[in-house]
Amino acid sequence: MRPEQLTIYNIGPFQGLHTINFSELGDIFLIFGKTGAGKTTIFDALSYAFYGEVPGGRNGITKHMRSHFAPEDEESLVELIFEISGRKFRVRRSLPREGIGVRSGKLQIIPEEVSFEEKTLSGWENRTYTKKTDTDKAIVDLIGLSSEEFSRIVLLPQGEFSRFLKQNSNERKEVLAKLFPVSQYSTIIDLVRTRTREATLRLKETENNVLSLQNDTQGLLGESDIENLKLKISEYSNIQKNLRTEISEHTTLLEKARATAQKKLSLESLRNEQTQLLS
Repeated sequence: MRPEQLTIYNIGPFQGLHTINFSELGDIFLIFGKTGAGKTTIFDALSYAFYGEVPGGRNGITKHMRSHFAPEDEESLVELIFEISGRKFRVRRSLPREGIGVRSGKLQIIPEEVSFEEKTLSGWENRTYTKKTDTDKAIVDLIGLSSEEFSRIVLLPQGEFSRFLKQNSNERKEVLAKLFPVSQYSTIIDLVRTRTREATLRLKETENNVLSLQNDTQGLLGESDIENLKLKISEYSNIQKNLRTEISEHTTLLEKARATAQKKLSLESLRNEQTQLLS
């Protein structure tokens, strides 16, 4: 997932309309500013666009995201254009707010609204469902991460990175495996294991055939039959040798696949730590 453009309107310290065009920035960039300048608000807005909540253990702050400087008759919203797997999407989510009911004329809470679109050759095509919960689910399914996973893996907000570093190796491996494409190595490992099992079974079957021939024909054959039997045994011996070689090759591939997957996870972990230190 790559964000392209974030638009916020009356969110946090940002009164009115503000737009950040991430597509004009490089692969690595720094967000900095004084305390209270709105750095965290940018990440809150990204998370809110996807999930309708802010990252980490700060979910209760969502209702306070509306700018205190916003006029009462103006809404507060977040709009995010992002790309994933070569496809471009736009999600727009407005904060719930107080308003006067059109029919009742009384003060009431206007609920959160969300719209979801995909860019096609003909323009932006609506992906919004009748039920808001269905639209929310469609966005989560597309991202492939829950709100908690997005917070822990992508954003790593203040305090969360320290928590990530303190996790045991299995927990960190699970997080990194979710983020980085190591499934291909798992597929290779499973395939090699299956082929190794099959080769081992064939080897055992061949050994049993040799023993069976020896037991069934012992003392019952003439000279010519014995020569034929020796040829059969030699043939099975060659099959055994080939199967042992195949099993050895599969075992080597299995170890290489495991080592490659482990190295990739370790490398991505180091890159992640370096990125956090630089930022």
